[in-house]
Amino acid sequence: MLEAYLAWREGYGADYPTPVVPLPTWGCAIWSLVDLSTTEGRMWGWDPHGSCLCHSPFPEALTLSGRLTGWLDGREDFPDPPNRTDCPDC
Repeated sequence: MLEAYLAWREGYGADYPTPVVPLPTWGCAIWSLVDLSTTEGRMWGWDPHGSCLCHSPFPEALTLSGRLTGWLDGREDFPDPPNRTDCPDC
């Protein structure tokens, strides 16, 4: 996990706060991120496809415990970015 975090910080996550930590990638540059500055471990998705890099991160309706429980139960709960219609760069 440390290696993934350091690679994230050097690449995509250079502009993100340090408490935002990537979980293993879903592939195709799509990530689930956990914000360790929140008590519940708020989850964020990151998907650069179909949006500008400014709007690549998006909040998910999961906490870290929900994400881990889903994985243990065999659910993937793939990050689903919202449709952006208000940004001319997306």
